[in-house]
Amino acid sequence: MSAVSSPWNKSPLHLDGDASALAAALTQLRTVMKTLPNVVFCLHSANSERRSALLFAQIAPLFSLIAPCQPGLSPSSVRRGDYPRTATIEHLACLRYRAGRLLRGAAPIAILLASASAASGQAAQEPWYSSSEFSFVQTGGNAESATLGIATTVTRAWERTEIKIEAGGIRTRSTRFSRIAVGTEDDFRIDETSDSDISAENYNAGMRVDRRFSDRTSVFVQSGWTRNTFSGIRHRLVNVLGVSTRWAATESQRIRTAYGFTHTIQQDVVPDPEKDGRFLGLRLSSEYWRKVTENAEWTSNLVMDGNGDEPSDLRADWTNALSVSMNEHLGLKTSYRTTFDNEPALARVPLMSPGGEEAGRVLISRKKFDRVFTVALVVSF
Repeated sequence: MSAVSSPWNKSPLHLDGDASALAAALTQLRTVMKTLPNVVFCLHSANSERRSALLFAQIAPLFSLIAPCQPGLSPSSVRRGDYPRTATIEHLACLRYRAGRLLRGAAPIAILLASASAASGQAAQEPWYSSSEFSFVQTGGNAESATLGIATTVTRAWERTEIKIEAGGIRTRSTRFSRIAVGTEDDFRIDETSDSDISAENYNAGMRVDRRFSDRTSVFVQSGWTRNTFSGIRHRLVNVLGVSTRWAATESQRIRTAYGFTHTIQQDVVPDPEKDGRFLGLRLSSEYWRKVTENAEWTSNLVMDGNGDEPSDLRADWTNALSVSMNEHLGLKTSYRTTFDNEPALARVPLMSPGGEEAGRVLISRKKFDRVFTVALVVSF
């Protein structure tokens, strides 16, 4: 029988075997027990339900390892000095074995906590960014009209990938009044009629995903949908696969150009019998952003599309905007958008004879240019 001192109690242990190994095992066990509250605190700070479940699966089995191997022999009984004096070397071996398993079980906890902390930090650095624009104009009196404009852009950027989702629309309803007088010059009444209809309508939606392969070059896929019935387009869907180049990316300005292949599906309000609604083509585009002042920025985006079947069928979309931020979440934006179609959609109009009689209908081309000027309130998150 040998006599040694317990790590927590100076009373002698009259036991056979490796008493120093027992002392080391109990010391390690006490260290792990003290760190368990910290583990629970870190788990709460990670703020992740999924990682909480994984960590609980690691922690739960550890409590069974702390239970005494046999009644009467446990870390608390050793600390108080009231353990049975007839304890055998098998009891000590059991405690040592369980302490080792406890330490090995703590390793996955540390790994999961580290990954939770890293993921939480990464999510904080890579949030979704949303910007919405609202505009409304209403007139009344001798003529009535109401114009509502909404546009939303949602973006997110990772280390090498960027997603951009856009949607918006403008709708104008106008009311025209017609008045006639019924009666005599001295005694008459006014009969008034009104005619209300939609005088302007334009909707669009799109999504783009960029994957960066170097500091300047990215590959992207893009899909955009447009509806503009007053330009003769019932719907147009353009899918793009291309490459973009970033020429400048500083705190004061950003310049990027892109070039790719397109596949267009278009349906006009008045079908053109000489054109196919599906065709391949090419796209060239540029994006320019410049910081004018501390709270003002200028953007200029140009998109040009070509029809592979008809080289003369060229389209362009050029938008210039000046944005001024009032605070962190609110701002004002003034934009001017010009669209061009070298071969615009057709329109069917009445044909009148020289004598003023209706002689049927004919097809004519619509105007090549459309322009939209808006002033909107911007809400950013």
